[in-house]
Amino acid sequence: AMLATLVAPLEQPAPRVTLPPWLLPHQADAVLRARAILDRFGGALVADGVGLGKTYVALALAEIERASGGDALVVAPAALRREWQRAAAEVGAPLAFVSHTALARRRAGPGDAFTLLVVDEAHGFRNPRTRRYDTLARLAIGRRVLLLTATPINNSTADLAALIHLFAGAGDFRPFGGGDLFAALRSGEGEGAALALGALTV
Repeated sequence: AMLATLVAPLEQPAPRVTLPPWLLPHQADAVLRARAILDRFGGALVADGVGLGKTYVALALAEIERASGGDALVVAPAALRREWQRAAAEVGAPLAFVSHTALARRRAGPGDAFTLLVVDEAHGFRNPRTRRYDTLARLAIGRRVLLLTATPINNSTADLAALIHLFAGAGDFRPFGGGDLFAALRSGEGEGAALALGALTV
């Protein structure tokens, strides 16, 4: 019942958005679900494996964000800059990019106009005690946050707690009977955490 309450709004008819024609069918499904999660919770975790097109899912969500009057900023490792530039050029999408290293040096992105923060290799921000995490958390305030990673857990479920805390508060899931998601993740209590994660993850 708790899971149904969390997930039901995400299973409603797809949001009225125009999907870019260059998406593959499984990517289009991921975009629609991620957009519904972003609308409901302010953040989403796309945890597909390597090679399934997380970059294109993110570029499509950025296009939808721009069509709604916002803009997007990609935060990714510097080594992936060319890959992002290549993909953006291939589909004709604008790209604003800042590296993980720049965040560690407390250099923010280009301006404050963006409304969607796309964090690639998001597991690089699993430690909330780092300078890069602090800078990202400040950037995330008042913005949608899309986390991309093939490895959302590296050391323990506390990694997930840190990532989700970038857009969700401790009490956000209590109305759905989910309790304190972060306490559940840090303690390794699987049941409560799994319910909320099922509603947050693509």
